[in-house]
Amino acid sequence: MLEKIVDEICDEFESSLQRGDQPSIEELLATAGDDLRAELLEPLMALELEYQVRRGGSCYIDEWQIRFSGDRETVLNTFRSFLWEGSDSAIEHRCTDDLMLRHFRLKALIGRGAFGTVWLAFDSRLERDVAIKTPHCYVRPGHDGVISAPKEAATAARLRHAHILAVHDVSEIHGHWFMVTDFVTGGTLAEHLKTHSFSCHDAAVMASQIADGVAHAHSQGVVHRDLKPSNVLLDDRGNLLLADFGLAVSPGGPIPNDGFVCGSRAYMSPEQERGIYGGPRADLYSLGKIIDDLLEAATANDSVSTATVRPSSKAPAGNAWTTRWLGRIRERCCQCDPELRYGSADEVFADLAQVVAGRPPRTACGPRSERLAWNARRMLIPGSLGLLLLVMAIAIAARHSVSPPPHPDARLVRITTDPPGCELTIVPLDPVTDDPIPERLEKLSGKTPIETHLLPGDYLMVAVLDETHWLEVTRHIPARHEVMGYGSSSRRWRIRDGVIVLHDISIRSPLASIPMVVVPDSKGLLVSSPGIDPNLAERVDVPAFYVSTTTMNRESLLKRRGVQEGSPAAGNVFLNLARVIERTEFDGCRLASAAEYAAMVAHAKFLSKAGVRGVDDDVLEWTSSRPGARGAGIRPRIPVRERPQCLVMGAGGVILRNCEGAPVLQPTCEDRDQDRQYRELDFRYVRSIRPRTTPGDFVKSQRELACGTARPMIREKSPDPKREPESALPRDTAGRDK
Repeated sequence: MLEKIVDEICDEFESSLQRGDQPSIEELLATAGDDLRAELLEPLMALELEYQVRRGGSCYIDEWQIRFSGDRETVLNTFRSFLWEGSDSAIEHRCTDDLMLRHFRLKALIGRGAFGTVWLAFDSRLERDVAIKTPHCYVRPGHDGVISAPKEAATAARLRHAHILAVHDVSEIHGHWFMVTDFVTGGTLAEHLKTHSFSCHDAAVMASQIADGVAHAHSQGVVHRDLKPSNVLLDDRGNLLLADFGLAVSPGGPIPNDGFVCGSRAYMSPEQERGIYGGPRADLYSLGKIIDDLLEAATANDSVSTATVRPSSKAPAGNAWTTRWLGRIRERCCQCDPELRYGSADEVFADLAQVVAGRPPRTACGPRSERLAWNARRMLIPGSLGLLLLVMAIAIAARHSVSPPPHPDARLVRITTDPPGCELTIVPLDPVTDDPIPERLEKLSGKTPIETHLLPGDYLMVAVLDETHWLEVTRHIPARHEVMGYGSSSRRWRIRDGVIVLHDISIRSPLASIPMVVVPDSKGLLVSSPGIDPNLAERVDVPAFYVSTTTMNRESLLKRRGVQEGSPAAGNVFLNLARVIERTEFDGCRLASAAEYAAMVAHAKFLSKAGVRGVDDDVLEWTSSRPGARGAGIRPRIPVRERPQCLVMGAGGVILRNCEGAPVLQPTCEDRDQDRQYRELDFRYVRSIRPRTTPGDFVKSQRELACGTARPMIREKSPDPKREPESALPRDTAGRDK
């Protein structure tokens, strides 16, 4: 009898939630007796949690414990029931007020889908908020194309891109897996479409960001297979991030041809509906459906734009033209025949970039009359003379490509070298890690002195006079609000007649007094950060480079200048990161990056025999990298507002074994304040084998997650000077170091 009453009350409560009402649990419990209250509380709370999350809300455990202060344990049990749904296993909790997964304290239930639940959690080790995904236990790996949590994490961790959600870890507790990712606060694109107004141009910006992430995933051999607005997240700056790779196909994995229909019906391609693996072009069909949703939302309110996406560099060409061009791109993406769709996501991204810039797409072009009408609108001049000029302009444009105008935020910069006549290659640096971005490498036409437009930020500049005289330096392009250009050579500039004149790049050969040896090419190095599980590592390829056999510090600089410690002149000699970079540039060299220090650890045996000092100890040295840089292992990226932080590393370190038995490097590494003076820090000269003027000359890296459990990890001792350090390089079949 009691069970029937409980069922009736719960059914009525759920019906109210389905109608969109907000029934009160407290009011229902107030009218029930003590026995009935004990039976009703947990199922009613579970129903309210489920519907609140289904509507896009977040349910914070602390708030519910305050709301039901007398039933804190029942609140925890209710939230616990959403962990690994379908399992009867209880999870460990260390106190009555916390719900713990290892060192992660669960704070809120923020999402629930067909295959798993998403939680907001606090990482007590790194002291930051993260998101944790726990898969449902009644959805088994392989069912309807679903992959296991470790494989999903491995697939996502391989992808390192501005528009793909970063995966930090995957772990197991009581036989159940959970995945740790970045926590983003902007919600899903599906929620954004319902709650925000934006223009067609904003829709083009969002579509281009999604296409950029899809293109990167495809370039790494990963096919998402479940692209839809609810699997696209927005961060606090409005950037769109691809998430949920639970149905993804990764390189080396089996190609699903088992007839399972996987994905979301509204966004899956016709071949997916027939249970056929469609490959990358199936993702393009889903992308076209997302563009359709963006267009529908934008055209419904294109008079107002309150979107949270970051503003693009170009003003829209007009919503009518933008809508038409996006429609052309959508049409080609959503062709039923895969052969009639775009050839790749890169082509989609290129066309969307054209639309964002206010130009018609090149691939999904409309009728010739439509393009001529757009050109006429852009170039119309009154009168017969204007018509004549218009015809002449169209004829000239058909024969010659016209350079696009510079970005509105770009600054006109003058770059000079001593001696002049150098060819110049520039590579933007990542604003967070200071890593070069080789995909945006640009060789400037002409020879120095050169004037060009550059966006504000830091750049690697490679000036080449001839095969033996060249130099790699960093230079800062100031934003319009920056009014001072003093300090080290990398940040020194002045304004003359509206042109930013950078500090001269003085071409000189390295000092003959600096003995150097070659660190060979290092391919396939596995690098992990201290304190991080070596199963989550970074696979790094480092080109060969020269490294000095000795290090420099403040005392050696005083000795070179003939200055006594304690004298007035010695007070002007101090070393922070900027001064160290200036010193290495003055001597014709540069600082080593984090990846290059990892290569030195891998080649410790060879370098020790070659006379390189410091590879057998943990002496810390300045690097040109910041936390999160390539070669530093899987480390949290430091937001720009929390700078200045830089990495100091040692050529020594330890070698671990992951669960698959592969050697994993853990170089000695710490974060330091880049502006502070450290007497105990040395620095080492480094020089590239040849000028880095092509993308292939730079470090490459990707995340890698070992998921096997066949072998335990073996921690090896730090390198001992009395014995030969083990090489961490991959070995060929004969056992020799590659």
